[in-house]
Amino acid sequence: MVGSLTKRANQEYEELVKENPAYQDTVRRVMLRMVSLQGGELARRQVTKSELVYPSQEESDRVQEVIKRFSEARLIVEGSNSEGEPYVEPAHDALVQGWDKLLAWKKEDEEKIILQRRLTPSAEEWKSKQQPQFLWNADPYLDVLKEILNSQNNNWLNQVETEFARRSIKRRRNNSVTRWSLVNAAFLVLIVATGIATIYGIDAQNRLLEASSALTQERLASKDELEALIEGIKAGESLKNAFPFVIREDTKMRVILALRKTVYEMRKRNRLEGHDGDVMSVAFSPDGEVIASASADKTIKLWRHDGKVLQTLKEHKGEVFSVSFSLDGKILISASSDKTIKLWQYQPNQTFTLLKSITDKEGIGAVSLSSDKQTIATATNANSTGKYTVKLWHWNGKLLSTFPGHNDQVRGLNFSPDGQTIASASLDNTIKLWNVKNYKLVKDIKGTENFFGVRFVDNQLIAAASADNTVQLWNVKGQQIGTLTRHTDDVHYLDVSRDGKMIASISKDETVKIWSLKDSQEVQNIEIPNVTINQPSFSPDSQ
Repeated sequence: MVGSLTKRANQEYEELVKENPAYQDTVRRVMLRMVSLQGGELARRQVTKSELVYPSQEESDRVQEVIKRFSEARLIVEGSNSEGEPYVEPAHDALVQGWDKLLAWKKEDEEKIILQRRLTPSAEEWKSKQQPQFLWNADPYLDVLKEILNSQNNNWLNQVETEFARRSIKRRRNNSVTRWSLVNAAFLVLIVATGIATIYGIDAQNRLLEASSALTQERLASKDELEALIEGIKAGESLKNAFPFVIREDTKMRVILALRKTVYEMRKRNRLEGHDGDVMSVAFSPDGEVIASASADKTIKLWRHDGKVLQTLKEHKGEVFSVSFSLDGKILISASSDKTIKLWQYQPNQTFTLLKSITDKEGIGAVSLSSDKQTIATATNANSTGKYTVKLWHWNGKLLSTFPGHNDQVRGLNFSPDGQTIASASLDNTIKLWNVKNYKLVKDIKGTENFFGVRFVDNQLIAAASADNTVQLWNVKGQQIGTLTRHTDDVHYLDVSRDGKMIASISKDETVKIWSLKDSQEVQNIEIPNVTINQPSFSPDSQ
């Protein structure tokens, strides 16, 4: 399949370039917008057609021809998102991961991809709000954008991004306190530039900054983050104090990107590294002293905050996608693609041993443990009737009841704090509330898009993660009482702080957002680019 796709892609590319050499850049720009970086690897990305409109009509026409030809060749697919906007995306993962040209472009333009993924949502937000505070006039990347705007061969900005960058540059210029007359400015530039060139040498200063940037990257790669930060700050200070016309734009960009990458890596302090596969789920112990992580490598690891592994649990035979502690910390519960849930008992020597393993031949899709540790809820795959079920189990493995009420996969389960109700969130656009005592459906909440996760805030309020890019707040009567609307892509999972005052939500847009439930406002946005974020988890102190 990979060979067939890449062969077809090369044929279409070569035919287009034969017609007009300008298609070399056009195809490259279109395809790089339709990928994202996840752990350094390429993944498919939906791109609205409005994002593929460029200031040059000739370029926009070429883009449309590329879309037409690649679509007819079944290399890309077209559709409409939940808001009715037309989009395009690569037809297969095999294309983005196996086409040699795309892999080469990615290697050459990795920093450009990272910048574009950050720029596009900012530009779109400015376009929709038309408010100055969304501009990048104070952002260090603005100098990079200015260089791109002025480039004859390397300007990849679309129409909205171009206008956004120009407005940002204009606003920064208008905000400047000190203004020089053109004559005095030209005279001063001539004198100072000549003086600097004479004393220090323009090329020597540029080479010095480039060497400092390279050293920053080298120390970052060797995990010497503190030295990388020191070197990056020194380069940044030198750049700040340098005369603007002396330092080349490409040198500025190298220094800025190296420093920002270092700061980002420093923000990821206390990384716990040791799994051989993706980490699917994390949980804090109730005392906050231990973190449990579940991984696709079939293991569960228990960590101290300093990164020391306290214990590795290896009894699962498939990827472990969920792990959580009971409220008293005495039980750890895990769920795996091996169709089992396992209960682990805390021991006096601060380790956990296997207490019980429960197998469901229909498979496990989600799991939740009641606050009294007596009841377990699981979501299973479709049964013989085509229904997706929620099952209640006694902790000893006895099946108590089966709720066959959903028409698609159940992605989220959660017990209410009092243990009386279980909420199930499904890709059939519904959240169902079930009475744990009499095993009956008490409320059927119908949304407009898929629900990926659900959490009780208290016994009366639930929060749900939705494919409409929002976190929705519902009461147990089925009334929607709030919507949190700052994500730009599907919201995949959420968590509620232990004090019930905040929600953390993760999205396909590569951000974690922290919301205040008091006023439904976003209080923090954490960007984690080029990775898939699987789950957030609040610490017991809600910090």
